Amino acid sequence: MKTKLDHRQKLAAARHVALKLAPYYATALFSMVFVPVEGMLEKHGAAMGVTKTLICHYDPRVVTEEWTLDDLVFGLLHEVGHILRDHAQRCEENGYEHATWNLAGDAAINDDLVAMGLKPLKTDMLPAKIKDDTGSPMRDGLTEEAYYDALTKQGGDGDGDGDGDESQGQQPNGKPGRPGSRGTPCGGCSGNKVSDDLEGDDSTKGRSAVEVERVKKQVAREIKEHIKEHGAGSVPGGLSRWADAQLEPAKVAWQDKLRQAALHGVEKVRGMLDYTYQRPSRRQSAMGYGANTVLLPSMYAPKPRVMVAVDTSGSMGSADLVEAMSEVDGVIKEVGGEITIGICDAEMHGGLDKVRTVSEACDMLKGGGGTDFRPIFAAVEEASVNARPHIVIVATDGDGPAPELPPSNVTVIWLLVGSHAVTPYTSGRGRVEWGEKIWLKEAA
Repeated sequence: MKTKLDHRQKLAAARHVALKLAPYYATALFSMVFVPVEGMLEKHGAAMGVTKTLICHYDPRVVTEEWTLDDLVFGLLHEVGHILRDHAQRCEENGYEHATWNLAGDAAINDDLVAMGLKPLKTDMLPAKIKDDTGSPMRDGLTEEAYYDALTKQGGDGDGDGDGDESQGQQPNGKPGRPGSRGTPCGGCSGNKVSDDLEGDDSTKGRSAVEVERVKKQVAREIKEHIKEHGAGSVPGGLSRWADAQLEPAKVAWQDKLRQAALHGVEKVRGMLDYTYQRPSRRQSAMGYGANTVLLPSMYAPKPRVMVAVDTSGSMGSADLVEAMSEVDGVIKEVGGEITIGICDAEMHGGLDKVRTVSEACDMLKGGGGTDFRPIFAAVEEASVNARPHIVIVATDGDGPAPELPPSNVTVIWLLVGSHAVTPYTSGRGRVEWGEKIWLKEAA
């Protein structure tokens, strides 16, 4: 005769299984504070949700009676994914619509869980349920932002094959969907509140922001140890890059050549003053106001736009990518203005996408083909006036062709990483003579 587990026992069992699958998540899983909420699914439209302070609210009836152990394992690992990827912060900083951002985050997390061998429900959000501009299913491995844009164009929901109740995250058999299911909010850690009373009352009982950051750092260290012991393929590639970005300090700390070159470019843009009539001049009072009065323009400086182009070609080893992404982190933290990321091997992967954190940039890494810098600068030349970057920083080992001439009115910085780095060459096989060249090994 089988013994039926109560909700607390089942959670403990699910956590044990989750640790077998992803032992590097131990710190995160044991840092969660589990709080049962009777009738949570009916009252709040979700059976599980984790706050930014790592309080995991859950519906004990659903956990006990409706979810299988595998469902609960998937759900726990799913919620950890929201925490590690800074979904709450990214949602707030960019002003995204909460429910749609939650779904985009679900898609970005769930493809990694499937890659780990976990089986999703039909109601779980996956990239293939989201359609791109051509109407084709989107592929795995894209950023949350890419999925969010597509979902927004679709009206905020993937197709889901028509299964389930959107508001309650229902399975086709009428049972509640697990966390990460289509339409099921995952809580404050995903950028989507379950309810004000759930998010607010227990906030002081969870983990502080400092503790959460410590959890993330420890998970990153455990991931690196796991890879060292079991090999690079033992964790999803996105997690490995995330861990690298969390742990690696920038080799060039901006106080040397790179900082000077970047900030010089920024100050050059800020010095490009022009006239505007959108706000009154401070000297207008001397001229007076009213009819037949001369209107004086005021001065303004354009906001610097910085593009960081990352070479993800086959010649760039994983250590080089870590080094390059560490410098992306430095750019985002130190340079004022708008930051866009461009991913390129022999072609551009996506457009010039705005980013705010290194986690966003890490999620976008893809490629592995040949090397060609011409698509990067073609994208710069083709950008609209309001989107064209003022500064382009190319993180690369340099082994590829570049245009004969630089883009007009753009400051270019070649960030040459790795012991095998070389100066890029032109189509005539001569070496590129334009742009500032920063050698990380030399400058470190």
